[in-house]
Amino acid sequence: GAAGGLCASLAAQTVAVPVDVISQRLMVQGQRGQYNSSSSSGGGGAATTKAAAAPQAPAAQRYRGGLDALRQIVAAQGVRGLYRGFGTSAALVVPSSAIWWGSYGLYHRALASALLLREQQQQQQQRDHHGGATAAVQALAGLLAGVTSATLTTPLDVVKTRLQVSDGGGASAAASSAPSAWRIARELVREEGPLGLMRGVGPRVLNVSIWSTAMITVYEFLKRISVKQQPE
Repeated sequence: GAAGGLCASLAAQTVAVPVDVISQRLMVQGQRGQYNSSSSSGGGGAATTKAAAAPQAPAAQRYRGGLDALRQIVAAQGVRGLYRGFGTSAALVVPSSAIWWGSYGLYHRALASALLLREQQQQQQQRDHHGGATAAVQALAGLLAGVTSATLTTPLDVVKTRLQVSDGGGASAAASSAPSAWRIARELVREEGPLGLMRGVGPRVLNVSIWSTAMITVYEFLKRISVKQQPE
């Protein structure tokens, strides 16, 4: 159950974090100025907002693609450079998943009760007349759960992104010079106030909401199909 999901999430991060580090470096390498605050306003999309939410890659680094970024990061910082922000990323995934599933259950029950669908859902295996309404409730609950989860975990995502695109001073730098998640969060609050931790919340909410709505709709649909196909 929960332990299996936690282990699966951590295992997935061993692949996801290096990919995320490389993609973040590629997105911010063209930005000018350490913090491009002017790009944070308006609907520039998730990539623009993430770039604005993070310090740019060092000016000397120019990546010609993903493989070149991989080579340069490993050459400058070692393999550990690919896992910059791993702890923060893992700390983001666990509460994000817990908040999403917890809030999804709450929203689903509230919406089903409000629409008087509880009895119909219990009878769905025998009567499929309310399948469309049930799917709509599940999709809306998934959307609201995505909004809730994304909003509450945006500060962690902002800190993670800044940590991943920081150069850390290279492989020869002292360990004490490498930025930590706590240090980045403190500097961000000092420079921009508490709202600095909510940079990119709009695109992040949109991204997570679309993904979670699609995911739960397909998941619930396949679950209903599987139940119907089971022998009596």
